[in-house]
Amino acid sequence: MKGDNSTMPIMKTTKHTCRTWHLWLGLPCCLILFLYAVSGLVLQHDDAFSGLGVSRGILPDSYRLEHWNNGLMRGTVRVGEDVYAYGAAGVYRTTPEMKDYSPAMDGLPKEADVRDLAAAADGRLFCTTAESAYTLAPGEKVWAAIKMPKKMKPSSLCLKDGDVYLVGRSGLARVQAPYATAEKLDTPLPADAPQGGSMLGLVKDLHHGKLFGTVGIVVVDIIALVFVVLCISGFLYWLLRMLFPRLGASLRPLGGRSLKLNLSTHRFLGRWTLWGLVLVTVTGWFLMKPLRSAISFTLPAGEAPSWLGKAPAVRYDAATHDFLVAGGAGLYSLTAPSAAPVRIADAPKVSGKGVPVMLQLADGSWIIGSSEGLFKWNRSNHSVEALADSPVGGYTVECGGVPVFSRGGAPALSMPPALAEQPLPVKQLAKDLHTGKILLGPASGPYVFVTGLVSLVCLLTGWFIIRRRRG
Repeated sequence: MKGDNSTMPIMKTTKHTCRTWHLWLGLPCCLILFLYAVSGLVLQHDDAFSGLGVSRGILPDSYRLEHWNNGLMRGTVRVGEDVYAYGAAGVYRTTPEMKDYSPAMDGLPKEADVRDLAAAADGRLFCTTAESAYTLAPGEKVWAAIKMPKKMKPSSLCLKDGDVYLVGRSGLARVQAPYATAEKLDTPLPADAPQGGSMLGLVKDLHHGKLFGTVGIVVVDIIALVFVVLCISGFLYWLLRMLFPRLGASLRPLGGRSLKLNLSTHRFLGRWTLWGLVLVTVTGWFLMKPLRSAISFTLPAGEAPSWLGKAPAVRYDAATHDFLVAGGAGLYSLTAPSAAPVRIADAPKVSGKGVPVMLQLADGSWIIGSSEGLFKWNRSNHSVEALADSPVGGYTVECGGVPVFSRGGAPALSMPPALAEQPLPVKQLAKDLHTGKILLGPASGPYVFVTGLVSLVCLLTGWFIIRRRRG
């Protein structure tokens, strides 16, 4: 006997309810899940899509490039009568009035995203991109690459006594004349550095499959492809069922075979990959707000996350004779690159995702800007003055001092018209699709929460429909 007949009406009613939920939540969710899966695959293998872009004309207005917004200009450096503007658009030479621009990117990677730039007393330039560091000797026109230590990707640099100091997620490095090779420095951890592993990092590695190496990445890729097939087969099955009564006698056999094929494919993949699909969905769900806070704690064992954060910045303070490093938890002081970093309690609030503006003025005070806003910081009297509360992507001291906001840019500054036509890199588009930023911008957290919940309901109701009763 396979089961109690008295439970059959209840089972039928429950299964009918599950079919209703699966259908009417799954249909509108098909496109969303499809975009999640495809964008996730692109992010898993973003190197294969480098150099590819999408026209901004088909994207929301927030993706338009104007007035140096969206990180196109992070700052400027003056060398004699020349001013070099740098940022996501690369490096451009201009005048102190910042009216006419000409590209100065020979030797840099195509479409280089220049994170930082500095000039030595003799006019030699140094810059960091997303992958490496480069130098441009006085009188030269072609940037020369600086050999990086293994796994070192610098995000910022500063100069002191003729040496160049670089910082990235993996630590600090130094470049000395003739500026050909960077040497990794052994910098102690700050006292407040995370101890043990990060639950957030563990969940992230599980979501990407990196926790299990190459095999894990391949498995996650397969799960993403299964999501794609489930979305397509589920939609086609619904569409064919709607159209089937209207098919002529000659098309009905083909329509029937297509119905069976899509249904059997949908059920087979759903049955045998369900828990992998659920795992990838749940881990992705927890990586965005508001659930992200639930896994933002330290584990007693495992590799600790870098205290430097995603895109640290480094500067030398000529007034107090120490290094300033913007790390994942705030601003730190280092009396020397080999000294233990000490967190500065009265420093302005900065973003752990990057601090594009760290500029010391002639009076020794600092202009600090990030997605947390723009601040003027006087270390001598411990004062912090808020200059703007909008996200800041850059700042130039030219033209009297002009902040460049992440969204609105700097309307007072002219921009080369050609920059407005730059396509959006496929990697960035995939990231914004995957996180929902393309639809809701900074408010993408609720989008991911709702779509993640709907995805889970679709998966679990589908499992209940096809599960085999045992008795």
